[in-house]
Amino acid sequence: MPKPEPAFSTTDAQRLTTCLDGIADDASELRWAALDQLRYFCDGANAALLEAIGGKRFPTLAVLVELLDTAARLGGPIAVRKCVDVRQRVPVGLVVQLLECLLCNATSNLKPFLKMPNGIKNLVTTLSHYEDLIYDAEGPDILDRACNVLSYCTFYHPASAASIFIAADGVAVVTRMLNAAITHYTRTLARPGTALPSRPMPLSGSSAQWDSLTGNICELVSNVSSANSQAQKAFTQGGALRSLIDLVPLLTTTRSMTVAQGQPSLTFATEQDACLKYIDQSAAASAPASSNLDNGEAHHEAHPTPDTIVSQACLLLVLNSQLENKPMQSSVLQRAEKVSSRAAKAGHTHELRSELAALYTLHQEMFEAIEHIRLNHYHSDEVVKSLKLLARSLPSKGEAPYLLVHMHGTQTLELMIRCVSNIDEEVLSHACLACHALIQRSPPARILFLRKQGIAELAECLRDYNTDVKATSLRILCLLAAESAHARDEMRTEEVLLQVLRTIQAYPADDVTLPVLDAALEAVAHIVLSSRTNQDYIRSVAGLEPLATALKHCVASLPRHSPPAHTTRGADGFDGMGGNMGAAHGGAAMGSAGMGARRGRAGIHGTPTRVEPAATCGAPSAVTAAQSRPTTAGRSRPTTAGRVRGERASDEISGPDGRSARTTTAVAPSGAIDLWKVTETACDALNNVAYRNVGNQEALLELGVLPACLSLLARHESGDGGEGVGASLAAGALNLLINMADTNSATQDALGSREAAEAVHRLLSATGAPRIVCAACLLLSHVAWNHPTNQRLYGTEAAIRTLLSLLSAEGRAAALGQKRADAAAAEGLAAVEGLAPGSAEGGAEAVGQAVELALYAMMALVNLSYCNATVQELVRACGGVPLLHQQLASPLYEARKTAAFCLGNLVRDNSANARDVVLHGGIESLLYCLNDDDDDELSKTAYSTILHLGDSGVQQLLHLSRDAAKQLADLHARTPDLKAALAAAMAADEDEDEDEEDETDEAAAGAPGIGGARAGTPSTASGAASGARDGADKLLMEDIEDDIETLSLNIYTAEAHQRALLTEHGMDCLLPLLCDAVPFNLQEQALYVLLNATSLKDGKALSLACRHGAVGAILAVAAVAHGIKHEDALGKCLSVLEHLVEGSREGREKFCATEDGTKLLMTILQVGDVQALNPEVRTGSANLLLALVSAEPSQKAVLRLGGRRVLEQIALWDTKRRDTMVLAARAKQALRELTES
Repeated sequence: MPKPEPAFSTTDAQRLTTCLDGIADDASELRWAALDQLRYFCDGANAALLEAIGGKRFPTLAVLVELLDTAARLGGPIAVRKCVDVRQRVPVGLVVQLLECLLCNATSNLKPFLKMPNGIKNLVTTLSHYEDLIYDAEGPDILDRACNVLSYCTFYHPASAASIFIAADGVAVVTRMLNAAITHYTRTLARPGTALPSRPMPLSGSSAQWDSLTGNICELVSNVSSANSQAQKAFTQGGALRSLIDLVPLLTTTRSMTVAQGQPSLTFATEQDACLKYIDQSAAASAPASSNLDNGEAHHEAHPTPDTIVSQACLLLVLNSQLENKPMQSSVLQRAEKVSSRAAKAGHTHELRSELAALYTLHQEMFEAIEHIRLNHYHSDEVVKSLKLLARSLPSKGEAPYLLVHMHGTQTLELMIRCVSNIDEEVLSHACLACHALIQRSPPARILFLRKQGIAELAECLRDYNTDVKATSLRILCLLAAESAHARDEMRTEEVLLQVLRTIQAYPADDVTLPVLDAALEAVAHIVLSSRTNQDYIRSVAGLEPLATALKHCVASLPRHSPPAHTTRGADGFDGMGGNMGAAHGGAAMGSAGMGARRGRAGIHGTPTRVEPAATCGAPSAVTAAQSRPTTAGRSRPTTAGRVRGERASDEISGPDGRSARTTTAVAPSGAIDLWKVTETACDALNNVAYRNVGNQEALLELGVLPACLSLLARHESGDGGEGVGASLAAGALNLLINMADTNSATQDALGSREAAEAVHRLLSATGAPRIVCAACLLLSHVAWNHPTNQRLYGTEAAIRTLLSLLSAEGRAAALGQKRADAAAAEGLAAVEGLAPGSAEGGAEAVGQAVELALYAMMALVNLSYCNATVQELVRACGGVPLLHQQLASPLYEARKTAAFCLGNLVRDNSANARDVVLHGGIESLLYCLNDDDDDELSKTAYSTILHLGDSGVQQLLHLSRDAAKQLADLHARTPDLKAALAAAMAADEDEDEDEEDETDEAAAGAPGIGGARAGTPSTASGAASGARDGADKLLMEDIEDDIETLSLNIYTAEAHQRALLTEHGMDCLLPLLCDAVPFNLQEQALYVLLNATSLKDGKALSLACRHGAVGAILAVAAVAHGIKHEDALGKCLSVLEHLVEGSREGREKFCATEDGTKLLMTILQVGDVQALNPEVRTGSANLLLALVSAEPSQKAVLRLGGRRVLEQIALWDTKRRDTMVLAARAKQALRELTES
């Protein structure tokens, strides 16, 4: 399949060439540093870039193979480490890791690798040293990666790679490795107390490493022996088959492990994630939830390895190797029967024998069908029979697609693709159906189909007059486009997309029926996914017109009443399984749940349409939540050189709450229902075409799409509920309108009509239709974004009351409908609502929908209330502030962030709302949302909201600080050593914060609790500190810290806040924090608050602060700071005192009320080396002295205690330094003035 040239710059190419030259130079001391640099080129690179690195342009593969040659000459991976010449010590582990990255992530590099004389041979040689490697720390990983590369080679190029492998004596090596695996599992899975004949040295590697290695060995055996009689004979004679059979009972032995440690005993690479998921589910379902209170780790009873893993990973190898060996099959089945019997005695249901027998029969049938096609390809009737058998077999069992793809490597799929190009109509039709059944259920088959130029064959099928062929081909295109960006690009460049658009334009026609139109629209929806180029291409070829025309035609032809939904079978005669085209993830501020919150809708043929999520408006006035575009995981193999196990796409789609749900096929038994279905598909296609594409949004507006969508919305009544095709169609229309209005003022203007506003308001009140309500809220949010006219039109009192009702349990219950509401309550909807936990069908889904209802309602309120005083007042008048405050405790991070954002908009320039927020405890809840992570949006939003609370917020922060200080004082009176313990705990916190900065993301995403995200793990620094952290004292201290930090920033940002602090009330609240009962680090933070406040140049306000004890309290802290040599705190004290003394007569008077302050100042300044002083202390003390001697009543008192002598010393300070030069000049001026006076 053609691929675009990677963006490899000239500079990067030169760097890579230099790197490879350095590796190849065996005289260079830096060759291994260069090899490590090559790893950085490969790590994180995409497939296209890896193909370039390992392609013909660079000798990368040749250099790596040469390194393996060197290691082989010097005795292998272990012996090479002892080479005298460091330049010859080849790091085999890194070399194999790089080869795995370059070959397994970019399989087009496999062919040039196979052409190298020693490529596979060197890997086999590496495996031959397994006896040394299995006892080495790095050895199991080297063996695993080498086997993995060989598995890829023999899978993609079975004939040539298997021949080289056999010639390199690989069969004998792999056979011995299987015996080693048996030894390992025999020992590790033995029952406690069972004595083995001999206890060899423990093998290296974890259980998971051995599982992975054994799985790769088995896959290698399967690939090499598949349809290769020479390999089958060699494995039989060498004992490999006997070893495989011996593995079966070992791997079905009960294994004691926690759920977190559960790994598949044996898995194949392409199905690894599915097996892992199966094991997790089995373990969670079967293991009792007992816990060990000593270490906090849950332990579970042992459980047997699932049948699917054993049958898929063990027996099928034997079947592939010995299709004709009846005695061998009987032996395997007998052994399986013994295993099942043993499991039954242990109390486990383990029908292994019947499972294996069924799989054998299935394998045999499909094998015979493939062989029948191969041998009778000139008999159309016989080929059709075989294709029908394959189409029936593939959906019959989960392992069937895997069996068929691996039966003969890539040859099976090549044979099926050749049938797709057959000129016989019957063969072509049934070949398309068989290919669809396989591709729908097998991610590896999709990858191989693209590699084998399958899209070119499908392009020809689109021109066929047979409607079944055309519709099935379009469905295959949907499957391929949903996963692969390369496939979407090829569909554009090969003009497949253009042909699809022409098909839509031709409707209605004899060869373009309603099912064909639906499939074509669905293909468009997938081909433009995450592809701005394809979106623009459709506009450039006038493809938007047929899409808009199709939608308008469907809308005009719809019957008046929507029919009920039905679930039936797909066109191929099989249950729709949903394929690997997950629903739209992401959506507005939702992370995993898309918006709509609706799942990827099941297509007419069982193919769920992936719909682009409704984009969120991005501007300061709106919730700028992260937008998660739909993505689909690729093949479950290496992704980077650093970590080589990827993820496999799921056969499930995400429901509204982000959970997985099987798709069902909503197929109409009548023409009317088909028309509803096609209309919805048209909305999905236009939605994806318009997604974040301004040009397409404007073009669709001109083509009259908006009136058609409003017509669809008018069909849904508030009491219709959320089930059925009518509700799905309304959700699709809403989603399309949302993406058309996304930051598009023209669409916003067009939606500024009374008809549109009434439709949205009506849908907001829909009962039993949560996804409709969510979508209506989001549309309202987009329409009102930065649009004052629409804010007034849509922000009516009725709309505000409806939105606020969704923040209450009763309102959400009405939107959910009684059945969903009961299920949500039984599931334990939200702990804050106190609903009793229980169990009910659909409870988890209902919980997710309820949380989303609140989220989207708040998003609408955010954009309605931005700079809109009318809506701000309405929200308060309707009791919205306490409801929003409750959402700050939501279990959903995005909901908490949006609630903070909405409160911020409500209190902006609105003192009445600010007072209401403070009255309902908003300050305390917002403080719990703060943390030290600069990238946490919730923390930043909460802090901004606190700043907008104005004077009410400052006063509440002062009250909280005063109350907390009083509590600390009471605790200190009862526990004299508490202060030291708290100080130690705070110091330990600071050290942990520095060492664990990477863990702040998890804390930020968690639900808020006491102490907010600051609450950490109890420290073990000392017994007293640990006790303090575990108690309420530590939490109280964290509260004070949050209060002071926020108060300091509030004071800094507004002069009115500074004045509020310098009053009698402000000093009464803040100065208690400077008492001896408060840990010194908190006193230092309180000094920051005073420093920001006293920077106000207002003598009256400063005098008021001095009269209420500010000077005395700060002098006491300064004395302590000087005594413990805390220069930062001392510098802050001196700066605050300078502000008070310089700005008010009361400040100078209070300072000199006793001699303690002056003596402290003289002591600080009378040092031998002035440069040894902290710059802040030096400058602050000198400025304070100059302020004191500038006027009475402090001048005479300071001079009496030696002030003139200190001034003379300052006048002699170094004049070459700018700071001391200025102070020296000011001291000289002060001395002259004193002399003159």
